[in-house]
Amino acid sequence: MRRIAWIIVFACGSGLDCERHGGACLLLLSLDTIDKSQSSRHIPCAVHLDSWRKLDCERHGGACLLLLSAVSRYHAWKLVHIGWHAQWHQAKGQMALPISATAQAVRWLYFARLFIRKRHCMKNRPRVLAKRILNPTIEELLAERVELVPWDENQEPVDAIYCYGHAIVDAQLMDRSPKLKVISNHGVGVDHIDVTAAKQRGIPVGNTPRVLDGAVADMAMALLLAAARRLVEGDRFARRFDTTVFDANDRHGRDVHGATLGIVGMGSIGTQIAKRATGFDMRILYHNRNRRMAAESDYSAQYVSLDALLRESDFVVLMVPLTAETVGMIGVRELALLKPTATLVNISRGGIVDTQALTETMIAKRIFAAALDVTEPEPLPREHPLLKLENVTVTPHVGSATVQTRRRMAELSVENLLNGLAGKPLACEVQ
Repeated sequence: MRRIAWIIVFACGSGLDCERHGGACLLLLSLDTIDKSQSSRHIPCAVHLDSWRKLDCERHGGACLLLLSAVSRYHAWKLVHIGWHAQWHQAKGQMALPISATAQAVRWLYFARLFIRKRHCMKNRPRVLAKRILNPTIEELLAERVELVPWDENQEPVDAIYCYGHAIVDAQLMDRSPKLKVISNHGVGVDHIDVTAAKQRGIPVGNTPRVLDGAVADMAMALLLAAARRLVEGDRFARRFDTTVFDANDRHGRDVHGATLGIVGMGSIGTQIAKRATGFDMRILYHNRNRRMAAESDYSAQYVSLDALLRESDFVVLMVPLTAETVGMIGVRELALLKPTATLVNISRGGIVDTQALTETMIAKRIFAAALDVTEPEPLPREHPLLKLENVTVTPHVGSATVQTRRRMAELSVENLLNGLAGKPLACEVQ
């Protein structure tokens, strides 16, 4: 296969004998002393070392000649390398060009070779559909391995889809790429991906379980503590311009230590939350599709019905995936079961809670507080009533957002992506 190579040559005069010394179309740079009529002339295809040496260095210099030649990159480099040290590059025993000009030529050649190599490799790289804004770690891990294609409804077929954020991946999007090999999700939740449609088409879907359990559990406890002690509300008060006195009788919160914690969803993250709660001497209740005997033995967690959990808990943490069964799981009826002193923490998905029912509950102050890392919709409209309430703490879906955890998530999601492209089993595949 013939390859395009860029050769940079120095000559020492005002022109070249194009009928004797050529290869392809001659592009002249630094046209200081060049006879412009020479630039449009074409010359034979074969360029040999002997013909390079026939250049009259005293007459044919002063310009940087950029030759486009259909030879291998190796031979092109060899010709130029030998040429720079051959006698045609000298005049009366001295270099015809100053060192700075020679260095500039070297730089031109170096970047030209990089450009050619990149263009050549890009043709063979798998095309991956992804958001324009990616974590720098992800871009670092994917550099030189794939061609990232901006997320666009009118894109050409791709080889893989990389989900960063919660962009919708449905059957229609999959069908636009008949040779789609893998869908890799940066995160655990895949409610934005039609997993059933992917399985029907034989497309594996990867996610990043376990690596973010600790960070999300930390965030759950942070939200719980912030709501219980009215932390955000106190911060705002302390910063106000008109605050001149701190009233010891104002802004009292609720005790966390010794309180009852109800965990809805005792999966790997729920288990990590229970582990942390033991440090606060909390009584732990949980509700799950199946009993978790390990959690019961390790953290003295007690399995109860959802209604019993809502009635008895001082703090309720929601940690379930968003599925057809869990959409609107906490609605008007469930919120009415909570104690007036209870705090609701949602760190799973916004759709688990009926937003309108929660808004009415919080406006009426039927429960003590709510702490939400997720909402429905997300983000909430800027004029939404929940954003104006002091008994509601809202964070921008940052449960796993630590430097270390996001690095591990990036590594695992990229591993899933590359394995899928190579036809290998994914490190973590959604079943």
